[in-house]
Amino acid sequence: MANLIDYLHWRGDLSFEKDPFNEVDNLVFAELAYTELDEIFQSEDFHTFIALDELYKRYLPYAANRTQRNNDPIDIFEAVAKSDRFKDVKAGCYINILDTEKEIQFSAITFFLPDDTAVVAFRGTDSTIVGWREDLNFSYMNNAPSQVLAKDYLNYIVKTYKKPVRPVGHSKGGNLAVYASVHADKDVKKRIIEIYNNDGPGFLKPIIESEEYKSMVDRIHGIIPEDSLIGTLMSDLSHPAVVESEQYGPSQHNPKLWKVMGKEFVRARGRSSGSFMMDETLQGWLESCTEDERKAFVDTVFDAIEASGASTVGDIKKSRFKSSTAILKALWTLTPDKRKQMQEVLQKLAKSGGGVVSEELQKTISNISARISAAINKPKESE
Repeated sequence: MANLIDYLHWRGDLSFEKDPFNEVDNLVFAELAYTELDEIFQSEDFHTFIALDELYKRYLPYAANRTQRNNDPIDIFEAVAKSDRFKDVKAGCYINILDTEKEIQFSAITFFLPDDTAVVAFRGTDSTIVGWREDLNFSYMNNAPSQVLAKDYLNYIVKTYKKPVRPVGHSKGGNLAVYASVHADKDVKKRIIEIYNNDGPGFLKPIIESEEYKSMVDRIHGIIPEDSLIGTLMSDLSHPAVVESEQYGPSQHNPKLWKVMGKEFVRARGRSSGSFMMDETLQGWLESCTEDERKAFVDTVFDAIEASGASTVGDIKKSRFKSSTAILKALWTLTPDKRKQMQEVLQKLAKSGGGVVSEELQKTISNISARISAAINKPKESE
């Protein structure tokens, strides 16, 4: 069965004039947003736009030295640069912000298509710890910094270029595309054709229940794989298309593995039982915890990770024992109140799975919770 790369090889000779924008094209641009183009665009004016075939040539000298990403788009970028459909598409207004202090990982880029429309693509989570931390901040924040930046970016692009636009993104990028569109200025919303959220998380109830969200929901296209976990987190009024993947479990979050037929993704019969199980477990945990409890949990875990000296997921993988030891050591420095709060949150996570997971898996969750709780509740020598 074909995938995203096959689509670029097989249909790359069809121009946008001959074959209009489709759902698979959305994912091509969402994946291109993962490309780190800092060296190229930092020497250019923000409003300089470069054709994708030329941009690829400029990028190649830097490609081998890129930090490992969750979705390395080099193969997509190469296929795009060689295709008649995409090679003349122009990219610009690239922005990339990584601020550990403010807990921001944000990047976006705009593409101008030959049909006089624009695609605004927001990058998903990269390999940085701050990026993953910001993802979990969504569990208690209605307006995370990257979401506000996404809204401001979309407003700026549309008001500056006055083009019909499609905001797109994968993972966190999908969340940003929806958030930016829902909170955009009224005159900007009029130019939004459609919005694509590719296996990205939803939102807390205050946003979902707002009139702004409801007014845009018909333009939101959610796409998730059968075993989706990220794309089912938190509330969403849209009804996502469920698609087949070449892999199973968490690997399905990688959209380059989604099956393609023609210019559409292959539809699955529905979400897997595992996807529903984890969704209900995590949703139950979110609903059982207060906003303060969720914030404390996220802060405690990621403060400990950062205290270990790790700045990327790769750092943890390279020195797993050293990082784990440092993380546990940091957790042991918590005050008694903080340790008690962490224990309560972990117990709620274990309890929330009771009605939806097997007895054996429930025991596993409880055992993990108990082990972590024991570690963080280990008495300090000074106590």
